[in-house]
Amino acid sequence: MKVMLFGGSFNPPHLAHQQIAKTVLKAGLADQLWYLPVGKHDFIKEVVPAKQRLEMLELILPKAGEPFYEEMRIEDCEIRYFKTSYTATTLDYLSARYPQHQFSFLMGSDNLAKFHLWYDQLGRDYRYLLKHYPIYIYPRVNFPLKPLYKNMISLSQLKAVAASSTQVRKALSGGDKQVNLKHLLDQRIINYIRKQHLYGTS
Repeated sequence: MKVMLFGGSFNPPHLAHQQIAKTVLKAGLADQLWYLPVGKHDFIKEVVPAKQRLEMLELILPKAGEPFYEEMRIEDCEIRYFKTSYTATTLDYLSARYPQHQFSFLMGSDNLAKFHLWYDQLGRDYRYLLKHYPIYIYPRVNFPLKPLYKNMISLSQLKAVAASSTQVRKALSGGDKQVNLKHLLDQRIINYIRKQHLYGTS
């Protein structure tokens, strides 16, 4: 089975994440898509606790009878097992754990500018990833699809997404009062964030 890992902090998961997941499955790029929430990010991003990010991802997973119910799941190995998240380590771990699957990795074009800085605890850099795994690049508004490295697969034919977690957090904290949260977040996520008082909400 072809499994695409959709990595991210999901801090919080927003409508663009949901759109990306559904779009790549509709396009037939994988048999399944697994959300892969980061544990501790190597670039030291400030994120809410993993438990809450996992609970939010659970809220947006398709329910029984809904489209893609069988095709989406959450893989939490980076939270459970690794002190620091390294994409190469995760892909190797999952490939060994599920040898029946072929794994690929999906990331947004906003990550391309720093991709050359990716490495793991063994000192293997971005070239190891490109040599051993398909890396798909999803277009994001205002982030050009470059630099594209050899063996990267540009998804330029798919509709670019505009929302970002940074934009969402700013809107939630009241820093951007012109933004309608319903244009950024699933209502279930809005309700959860307000109930948990996350991102400066009250």
